[in-house]
Amino acid sequence: MTTRYVPARSGAASPRLAIDFSPSERPASVAWIFVHGFGSRRDGDKARALAVAAAESGHLCASFDQQGHGDSDGEIATLTVQRSLDDLRTVLALPAVAESGRRLLIGSSFGGLVAAWTALRHPEQVQALLLVAPAFGFLERIAGTLPPEQRERWRAGEKIRIRNQWIDRELDSGILDDPLAHDEARLMRELRVPTIVLHGRRDDTVPWQQSLAFFERSANPRLELRLIADGDHRLQAHLATMVEAARALSS
Repeated sequence: MTTRYVPARSGAASPRLAIDFSPSERPASVAWIFVHGFGSRRDGDKARALAVAAAESGHLCASFDQQGHGDSDGEIATLTVQRSLDDLRTVLALPAVAESGRRLLIGSSFGGLVAAWTALRHPEQVQALLLVAPAFGFLERIAGTLPPEQRERWRAGEKIRIRNQWIDRELDSGILDDPLAHDEARLMRELRVPTIVLHGRRDDTVPWQQSLAFFERSANPRLELRLIADGDHRLQAHLATMVEAARALSS
């Protein structure tokens, strides 16, 4: 495995992104790019399973920390979908990724939302999409848990704290003005790349019904939804299912 630190954007003061390449940083016939979720990082169990499977298949696997996560620079509190999309495009522009024959984005939770938007806006760079418990309705779900007065304080600049069994992080109000966090109906209308969605029916972080609604309303004829009866949000017990789906989308 090779680890690199690259600027997220041009300029001397640009934050750096930490990126792992497996088995090494060179183009391949297929590149898998893993996009982690909110509060996670690039080297979790999903990323490790994908790195092993990619190496076995002769593919390139790239996994990176979004700004404010893991070993990358920046603050998690200033997260927006657009910022994470820019981070992903930085990775897609790296020669080893850009020069690979096909590119599969594998997005987990919030990373699934980022991967889906990237595939919609830049279909020339993305040939297939695997979404693992994608965080459709991310902003609405957060805002819906807040009393009206707290939502107003958030909009006025007060940070909110997001806690569940996986994370405990603060988030400021910048995401409220991010149009990509709101317009998911456009994803349903316009996303066309071959896509598999995996979602556990025991997910108590992102309801599986969000993925079902996306599937039912989508205009994408190449969209497949796989609901996993005993799967939770992380799907740690179903990494082989994720790897199998990635291989299917790579053929």
